[in-house]
Amino acid sequence: MMANRLWTAAVIVAFSALPGRAAGPATQPEAGPQVPEADIKQIEKQFELPKDADLKDAFKLLPERMEKIIRLGEALERNYPHASNLDIVRSLMLEAADYLARSSNTDAARKRRLEISARIMASNASPRQKLQADVFVTRAKILGDKLSAEEIDNEISSFAARYEKTNAAAGGVLYAALLSDETKRTRLRDSLIDKLESEYLEAPSIRYYLRNRFGRHPDVGRPFRAELLLLDGTKLSLPKDLLGKVVVVHF
Repeated sequence: MMANRLWTAAVIVAFSALPGRAAGPATQPEAGPQVPEADIKQIEKQFELPKDADLKDAFKLLPERMEKIIRLGEALERNYPHASNLDIVRSLMLEAADYLARSSNTDAARKRRLEISARIMASNASPRQKLQADVFVTRAKILGDKLSAEEIDNEISSFAARYEKTNAAAGGVLYAALLSDETKRTRLRDSLIDKLESEYLEAPSIRYYLRNRFGRHPDVGRPFRAELLLLDGTKLSLPKDLLGKVVVVHF
């Protein structure tokens, strides 16, 4: 999972980028001076590994770099409190805080991750950008508040419902299924998995989680179909264009 940049989000969900800039701009209008692009790039650069660094040495740099990301982000929050692109900065801060919470496993690090998550949830960030923060907030609540089984089910169901009519709907159901699995709410988990299979199967990441996390095989028994573009620019529709023909598959 490491190329030029280290992404430290909890899971890879079923849409383009979570969290991060590629997820799209926040929905709030510009309300004040914007965070300069150069400052955002300075934060992003902290995720990049030195090209000539040994892998072990590079990983030793990570805690210090993640701390720097949070410090830079906090300064931008103070300097540009009403910027509509502040959600980009907070998403990057959350990635860093999540890495530190997982690697250090301390209460202080987990608390900071929740504090950043809460600020994202209170902002006008887009649903995709809020989703990851919401996972941390909801998870802390259902694992730490000694809720009844019914209350846990309600919290997880409410979590998924918050994203139902947004472009983060698939991720909302996926995260809800993962939270249900973690808390052993098997009936709710299974109903959410069924929903993933029936409504969101076109997303490649959904298929991955269905197979590798939940042991489902959504493609078994389904007809194979594909639309291919050939070298001459013509299209090939499978299987209908090859029905009744001998096909040699060459690797």
